[in-house]
Order: sequence, then C-alpha cells, then structure tokens
Amino acid sequence: MSKRSRIASSVLSAFVLGAVLFSASAGDKSSLLVVPAKPSVQNFCIDVARMTPGVILVSYEAGKKTNDPALTMRLWNGANESWTKITLAEYQSGSLFGQKPEGVVLVETADKVVAEVKAASTVFGSIETVSKLDTMGLANGLNEIYAFPPSHWKFLANRYELKLKDLNAVRRRYGKYGPPGGSAAVPMPKVESATSGKGPVPMDLPPMEPVVTTEPVKITPPENK
Repeated sequence: MSKRSRIASSVLSAFVLGAVLFSASAGDKSSLLVVPAKPSVQNFCIDVARMTPGVILVSYEAGKKTNDPALTMRLWNGANESWTKITLAEYQSGSLFGQKPEGVVLVETADKVVAEVKAASTVFGSIETVSKLDTMGLANGLNEIYAFPPSHWKFLANRYELKLKDLNAVRRRYGKYGPPGGSAAVPMPKVESATSGKGPVPMDLPPMEPVVTTEPVKITPPENK
C-alpha cells in the first residue's frame, strides 16, 4: 500500500469512528435535544443527555457579525467531551446520528433562526419545546418531557444549587388515600437508579450539601444569600 493510500485509509477510518461516536448505541431509540449555544444551557443539557439514554445533543447559534453565517450548529460528542460543527443539511439528513432519531426537544429562544431549526427538525417526527432558559425553568420544562427520577434531581440540585420542594409529603403522612375526605392518590412511578457519569466543566457555583428528595419534586428558585 502506497503512503498516499495509507493516509487516505487513516482519514477514512477516523471519519467513520467519529460518526459512530455521535450515534446512540445499536438498538437504542434516540431523540434530539436541540439547545441554544448559551454556556449555562449547554452545561445543564450535557448533564441531562448523559443521564437520559438515547439523547443526542445539538446546539444552534445565530450569527452575531456581518460575516458570520446566519446559523451555526454543533453536535456534542460525549466520548471526547467536545462540540463539532455541522451543517443544517447534515443535521436534517441525520447522517451523523447513526439511526434516525425519533422526536425532538427544542429549547427555544427569540432568535429568528429558531424557525429554521424547527422546520428542519420536522423530519424527525414530533417536536416538543421548552421556552425557559434560566436553570430553574429549564429543569422544570425538561422534567415535563423526560420525567427525571429522584436520583437525577438530587444530582442536578447538588451541581446547580437548586432547592427542591417535596410534593409527596402529604402522601407519606396520610397514606395512599390522602388527608381525611380526600381521594386515593395515584400510585408512585418506579424509581430508577442513578446513571449520572462524569460531569462537564462545572460552573462557578458554591458547594452544596446533597439534597434528599422523593418523587415527584418541583424546583423553586434558590434563596438569596
């Protein structure tokens, strides 16, 4: 094999390996989580993607300068902890995702490019949107879609200094029939074990003691210090 052929073979192998790293595991159903290129949103959603099997994370950004492209998209590669720039055509074709994702969760902003991203996402089926970008609103919005188990809530609360409110206290106190005169409560869902992995570069947040909670839970803003 000539030197040129060996180089070409190496490049091809690297490209194929990269495509595999971006895809979900064989047999797993995948879906897209598409978020604005805002560091606080990206960091939070990296954690969500790690804890939620099959979630493929993509960011979008509107051009800020005259010579910037109108829309820039990037694909998160969890294997080497990096973002890779992709085109809108590559995103819409799904060629980098392995099997075709089923459904999209779109975190919206007021940027005009959101309409373009949403239109390109229709090929993947249903689109669910979250319009809050603050950590509290983002967490509650994504929870309505992904239904975080208590172990995920505890991890997120500890990392992002969130205060969790236990909405199940009444059920534990009065049992499944609730307070006197109330109706039977809905059975609790099955609790999964923690699946969080190595976290991203943490944001500058003060340390916090782990929070013990039960499901369901609701986030309230952290108290002013």
